[in-house]
Amino acid sequence: MRHDFDPELLDFANQHKKNLMPISGEQGGNSRIARISVGGDEFILKKYLGGDTRSKKSCSREKYSLELLGRFAINTPKVNLDLCSETINCIEFIEGKPHQFNHSAINEIITFQENMIEIKNLINDELRTVPWAVDAAFSEIDVFNQIDARCKNGSKELGKNWRIISHKLENLKNHRKRTKRKEARSKDFVLSQSDIGCHNMLETKSQKTFFVDFEFFGKDSPQKLILDFILHPRNEFDDHLNASFVEDLSKKFEVELKLLEVWFPLIALKWASILMRRLEFLTASNEDTQKIADANESFEAYIELSDPIEVTRFADLAQLANREIN
Repeated sequence: MRHDFDPELLDFANQHKKNLMPISGEQGGNSRIARISVGGDEFILKKYLGGDTRSKKSCSREKYSLELLGRFAINTPKVNLDLCSETINCIEFIEGKPHQFNHSAINEIITFQENMIEIKNLINDELRTVPWAVDAAFSEIDVFNQIDARCKNGSKELGKNWRIISHKLENLKNHRKRTKRKEARSKDFVLSQSDIGCHNMLETKSQKTFFVDFEFFGKDSPQKLILDFILHPRNEFDDHLNASFVEDLSKKFEVELKLLEVWFPLIALKWASILMRRLEFLTASNEDTQKIADANESFEAYIELSDPIEVTRFADLAQLANREIN
């Protein structure tokens, strides 16, 4: 059977006298991957997409994070430094299946975050060299600026949706002025995978759980980490498990639920702007109408959640966690 590999990966493999093997499943939107064999062990070659600067940063960030976490025996793939370049990493292939959305997975994720707290404390002298996570945000203004930048670069074909986001963004800014509250920001940071969830967790036959995909890893605010997880489009945990995540990590990160409430509509609108990028890609590549319809439905849901008055979704989670938002 013939397989169409990324030309750059194919050229890289040929240079190192390696044969590429396919990987089952869909390729991600941020990279291209293929398997290779090295000394009887299997690895993946991962090429990072985007412009030259972005691809190099993504490659460097993932290489650094996997080396760092490997030093502390976290269940992450190893990196073969002899087969890496500025835009391609050679990463241990983990045979496994995506983790189920269950209580065990939530416990694994919470334990992972506890490990990140310990690692942060252990590498105090090294913290200044840890990269910032992609889209790291510590203040409301940081998120405002990120959304605004996406709006300015949005396609004309989907201009109506971008105008909806811009209108919602102005509503959030005006709401902040009307309520005359101080800016809700974070003074401290956490180490964040930035894309944690069952889609980036592999369960092996020996029932070990491995965490994969760290190209967005870095320092970020605790409130953004928590809300990114809750609002992630691939989060299929039920409300009780999401509430458990909020309760446990808000305590461990010492984040008040009131701060999470304030940030909830901001991060929802940020996800609406991210989803617009996916809609642009789907539309430009003539993807099937069902995928486009699903993406539009998700976009509308995020727009609804970005209302600064109606934060019932997060309030429900807070109630389930038996914590009162004052």
